[in-house]
Amino acid sequence: MKYLIPILTRYSSILVQFWILVLISRTLNSADAGIFFVLSGIVLTAYFAVSFGIPDGFVLIAAKQISLGRNQLAKLKVRSAAEFSLLITVPVCIVIAMVISKMMHAPMLGTLAGIWLLGYCLCFISAQALIAINRIKTGTFVFYSAINVLLAFTTIPYLSIASHPNLESTVAWIAFPSFFAGCLSILYCWLSVFRSSKFVSLKRKAKIGLTCLLRGGPISLGRLVQSALIWSPVWIAGVSLSIESTAQVGLATRLFGVFGAMLAAIRFSVRPQIAQLAASNNWKCIEYITQKIAFAASLFVLISLIVATTAGRDLIPLLFGQTYNSTWSILLIMFGASFGESMGGPVDEVLKMTGSALHVLYMQVLSLLILWPLGLAFSWIFGPHGIAIAFASTVIFLYSMLIIHLFRKHEIFAIPSAKGYRQ
Repeated sequence: MKYLIPILTRYSSILVQFWILVLISRTLNSADAGIFFVLSGIVLTAYFAVSFGIPDGFVLIAAKQISLGRNQLAKLKVRSAAEFSLLITVPVCIVIAMVISKMMHAPMLGTLAGIWLLGYCLCFISAQALIAINRIKTGTFVFYSAINVLLAFTTIPYLSIASHPNLESTVAWIAFPSFFAGCLSILYCWLSVFRSSKFVSLKRKAKIGLTCLLRGGPISLGRLVQSALIWSPVWIAGVSLSIESTAQVGLATRLFGVFGAMLAAIRFSVRPQIAQLAASNNWKCIEYITQKIAFAASLFVLISLIVATTAGRDLIPLLFGQTYNSTWSILLIMFGASFGESMGGPVDEVLKMTGSALHVLYMQVLSLLILWPLGLAFSWIFGPHGIAIAFASTVIFLYSMLIIHLFRKHEIFAIPSAKGYRQ
């Protein structure tokens, strides 16, 4: 029951994103849709790492203080680090916008991407700050729903009634609501939680921020690599296949994210609990939580696979158009990756929150280095389906290695178990 709110929050947001995908696939031509998916991958990968891991450090430093009963000190440190993080985020987003403009030879598109990215960054910083001080439900809402609520009342109506929306206007109607949601999230975070905290000098903010960076940097880099791993099928298709095939793979990747959303929502909200249990050396409870989540996630993936197998062939072309006929079979292959991820539950978060963030990062980088040459080779032989095979195989390899490492280090079996549901 504890994780029901994060799951419901996540899936209400997924419904908004899903409907936007339907509208985009029906309003943009396949070439523009392919570019949109590539751009989405850049934005939705970069926002994790723009502030160099400081928001991830919030959770670690706050967990220690809260476990000692120092709640006010935890708030003070989180607020200071959040403000330092904001000072870094804005210029970094500007630089990334300039790079995108140069790469795509489209200054307006690059500017819009920068605004879009900044909105996500602001929501991420706010959500991490709230999660760090145990406001799990509010933090989860900010992370998953704040942007999507605004998109539901702006982007969806626009795409539904616009006669001929182009790529730039579509991105604009996503970028500005995202930015506005980010600003509202920061404002809420400061007014409702941190306004009463003591004033801290810029020098001390920088010191706390650097501490968070050192603690959260490997986690953030790992999150960046993990997101790059998920979006790599789209980028590989963009390099090796036609832009139309890139649109096919892009849609399959986004739909793949829908089915992995439950585990992602739980993973995000369970991190403070894992950090606090590790601080009290309660490894048995960590194992219990991991196995319980792995069981629920694996069962959900199995049900999703049955639904996708029986209804996907007809449903995907019906919703997204006949151009996306091949997406169904690409998605089915990608389900192999979902099984690999769900079998270990939040194994990667357990390792990251208990001192093995660098090992997780090494394995993620290794997996990324395996995926690209394998994906390129398979794409030349099997087309889009080859990229899906390479992706599923790599993700299964990654999570198998993490499960083995967790057992070797802490003797925790990160495998599905229903014992928690029978108690």
